[in-house]
Amino acid sequence: MTRLTAIFLFLTACCTGAWTQAVSYSGYMIQGGHIYGHTDPGAVVRFDERNIPVNARGHYFIGFGRDEMLQHTLAITSPDGRTENSNITLEPGTFNIQRLTGIAPNMVNPPEAVKARIAREIEEVFLARSEYREDDAFLQPFIWPLFGPITGVYGSQRFYNGEPKNPHFGVDVARPTGTPVYAPANGMVVLAEPDLYFSGGTVIIDHGFRLSSTLMHLSEVSVQKGQQIVQGQMIGRVGATGRVTGPHLDWRMNWQDVRIDPAYLVPDMKDICDVQNFQSRKQNVILIHGLGRTSRSMQSMQRFLQDQGYNVCRIDYPSQEYPVETLASYLSNSIARIERHNSQPIHLVTHSLGGILARYSLQYMSLPANSRIVMLSPPNHGSEIIDRFQKWKLFSRIMGPAALQLSTATDSLPNMIPGIKAEFGIITGSDSSDPWFNWLFDETTDGKVTVTSARLAGMKDFLVLPVGHTMIMNNQRVQKETLFFLRHGRFMPD
Repeated sequence: MTRLTAIFLFLTACCTGAWTQAVSYSGYMIQGGHIYGHTDPGAVVRFDERNIPVNARGHYFIGFGRDEMLQHTLAITSPDGRTENSNITLEPGTFNIQRLTGIAPNMVNPPEAVKARIAREIEEVFLARSEYREDDAFLQPFIWPLFGPITGVYGSQRFYNGEPKNPHFGVDVARPTGTPVYAPANGMVVLAEPDLYFSGGTVIIDHGFRLSSTLMHLSEVSVQKGQQIVQGQMIGRVGATGRVTGPHLDWRMNWQDVRIDPAYLVPDMKDICDVQNFQSRKQNVILIHGLGRTSRSMQSMQRFLQDQGYNVCRIDYPSQEYPVETLASYLSNSIARIERHNSQPIHLVTHSLGGILARYSLQYMSLPANSRIVMLSPPNHGSEIIDRFQKWKLFSRIMGPAALQLSTATDSLPNMIPGIKAEFGIITGSDSSDPWFNWLFDETTDGKVTVTSARLAGMKDFLVLPVGHTMIMNNQRVQKETLFFLRHGRFMPD
C-alpha cells in the first residue's frame, strides 16, 4: 500500500459513515468458477435449494457449472437463528465451439459392443465421486499436477455432423508419455483404474466436502484406491490411454455433481516462476511482495541476490483481489515448479502479506532440504490498521479480502495458521513509514506492523532496524542481512 493510498483511506475513514459487514465469500463468480466462503461455525448455508456442507471452522465451497444460471441466492442462517441472504450474479463464460462435418459415424460414437462396459465404468466413477468425506484439503492452495503447454480448455464443445457432443470439462496439458503427474492437493484416492474406455488410466482424488480431482489418460497409475496422499506426491505418468490422439493429461474437477473449471483453482502458468533460465546448480530464491504492491517492489532485492549467484524469481500476484487461501496458490505453484526442475534449496524472501502467504502454503507443503526464509515486516499477529478500518466500505473495497484477514483478533488468519517448519529469520523496522497511522499503535512500529506482531515462535533470529515498512526491501543493510541469513541461518553478528 503506497503512502498516497494510505492517506486517502485514512481521510475517507475519518470523514464518511460508510459502515459494512466483512465479505463472507470470494472467488470466481463466473460459469465454471467457484467461491470460498466463511461463516460462523455451526451456521447453515444454502445455495438456492442446495444445502452446502460447512466445516468445523465455518469454511465452505460452492462450484458453478458450465451452463449454470446467472442469478443465485446464498442464505446463511447463524447459530442464533438469524438469516442473511446474498444475491450472487455470475458472469457468463466464453467457450470455444467447433463444428465439424463429414466425419465417419464410427469415429463419433463408440461401437455397440463396448456400450455395456461404458455404462459400468460410468457407474463406477459416479459412485467414487459420491463419497462424502470431511477433509479440509479443499482449503489447500492447489497446484498444477503437470506443467506444460495447454492444449485443451474447459467448456469447449464439438458438433460432429451437426450432432452436439458433451463439452470438454477439463484442462489438457501436453507432455511426453512417461512424464510424472502429481497430486494437486491432499486427499484420498477413491478410484484408481489403469484402463477405462474413454479416459484410460484414471485416478480420482477426494479433497473433502465433495470436491474431487480426476486425472486421466495416464500410462501408469502409481496409487491405489483408499490410499491417503499428499500434495505433490506422484500419482502416475502421462500417457495416451483411452480415447485420445496423443499423450497429455486431462485434469478435471468436480464439486458434488457440478463440473467446475480446474483453471480457476490455480494461477495461470505464466504468472508463476518460470524456470527455463534457471541454472540447475544454483540455489533458488522466490521473492513475494506485500499487500497493494507488485513484483516491481522487489526488483532491487532481485538484482542484489542475482549478483550473489542465486536463481531469483519474483511472483506477481493480485494481492487486492482474493483472500489468502487463493493467493497462496501463486507461491505453492512456484515452489512446485522449481522443485520439479532441480533439487537445489528454494529460499523465500517475503515482504508483509507475502510472509502470511508463505506460512499458509507451508502448512501443506515442505521446502527442499537446507532452504531458508527471511520475512520482512510480516504481520504475523495482524495489524491494528485492519482492526480500525476493516469495516469501512471504501477500505475493504480498495484493499480486498486478504487485507480483511489481517486483524489482530485471536481468531484472525495470521493467529490461526501454524508456524513455519523451515529455518526462518525476521527483519522488521522501528521507523514509521506511515506516521499518519502512528496514533493506532501503542508500541514501536514500522508504520504498518508493530515489532511484537512481527515476531513468530520458532524463528532462528530476529532483527529490528531503523527502517519503515514500505521500502524495507530496498534498504542495503536489509539486503545484506537477508543474504547472510540465507547462507548461514542467522543475521550478521554486531
